[in-house]
Amino acid sequence: SDHMEVLYDLDYEAARHAEQLNLEMFRAGTAGTHPRFIRMIVELVEERLRDAAWAEPCHQLCCPAPLHMPPPRPPAPPAP
Repeated sequence: SDHMEVLYDLDYEAARHAEQLNLEMFRAGTAGTHPRFIRMIVELVEERLRDAAWAEPCHQLCCPAPLHMPPPRPPAPPAP
């Protein structure tokens, strides 16, 4: 589905501007919630879940220099 900003920009603003310029406007369809698009997203997520290399939050192919979190600090001593 389209975001409300896209719907407003295209269905209202762009249509109004086209009308002012005496242009015919056609709205192209989007993938939105089409079953094939949703199936593709599911397949991509499942593929990543199966690949253990992607378990790292910053995969080696993701960033030029992967960042890792430093170890957590020990808890502070209780207040007196």
